[in-house]
Amino acid sequence: MTSKKQFPWLYYFINGIFIVVAFIIFFNFMPKNWFQKQQAVFHSERERVEVKLAAKGFLAKEEILVTAPVDGKVKRLAIAGELQAKLNDIVEITSADGTVTKVKNQEEGFVTYIIDNCETTHTLANFTNKTLLLPEILNPPVKKEKVNDDQIVKKGEFLFKILKNTTIKYIFYIESDPFMQIQKGKEYVFAFSKPTSIMVPGTVETIIPAEGTAFYAVFDSSLYNDTMINDRSAEGNFYFGFVDGFRIPTAAMGIEENEKKEKKYFVYIQDDAKTIQKKYLHVSTYIPASKEYVITGYADENEKFSENDSIYKDKLLAEKMLSQSGE
Repeated sequence: MTSKKQFPWLYYFINGIFIVVAFIIFFNFMPKNWFQKQQAVFHSERERVEVKLAAKGFLAKEEILVTAPVDGKVKRLAIAGELQAKLNDIVEITSADGTVTKVKNQEEGFVTYIIDNCETTHTLANFTNKTLLLPEILNPPVKKEKVNDDQIVKKGEFLFKILKNTTIKYIFYIESDPFMQIQKGKEYVFAFSKPTSIMVPGTVETIIPAEGTAFYAVFDSSLYNDTMINDRSAEGNFYFGFVDGFRIPTAAMGIEENEKKEKKYFVYIQDDAKTIQKKYLHVSTYIPASKEYVITGYADENEKFSENDSIYKDKLLAEKMLSQSGE
């Protein structure tokens, strides 16, 4: 015959008391900033980072505007966007009396029936003469008009446009970057993001200083993309390839500058003894889009940067903790 088991409530009650006491001791005797310290650091993993320099501006094309020699109804004879040899029939105009007038192109080039009303303003000459203001360079005041089949035109009105099959100039405005230098006379690859996605080789023909540390670059390319025939704005990046490194957010990065305006970059790390150390870095580039620096390691070649290094997310917080600790 067995006896009835009793519920061990006393056991659970005593264990509960021990747990509560343990929590009280933990929260009262642990350093006030213990949790803060654990969350204040991060680790950066090594990765391949694309290096590029943003630029925005417009296409300065060699364009020939052809106007209607007579009043009448339009019939387009050439396919828009195609390269036309000199003296081809591009358009015919039928007048009210039935007379047909054929209009030829006087220059070889790409034909388009669209005008954007920037043909006479957004030229290399006007840019060189400083006729254009920065807002007009960054955002050309495009106002497109198109001539369609069976459209009635009057004498002197726009009929079609020829883009000469020559080199094309891209006028770019660029914010200066201390890690990536664009140099006059050097060849680069430009990766367009607007109006199309394409990479074109070319040469920086001219560099002109702008306000502050910004500058203008005239990029000369022998390649012409037919998708940009009717576009004026251009945007993208000068492409420098890839670099292996570690990303460091702007908030974590410290910068010192000497009398010669030379800059030194540093971060604060937490070492194995949980103390804060200041470490100078070798910076490879800066990524404006994510506001991150890319480093290749410590400035001291005898020290190796590791993915396990604990970096303080906030430089100002690390400095505050240093001052409070008296280190």
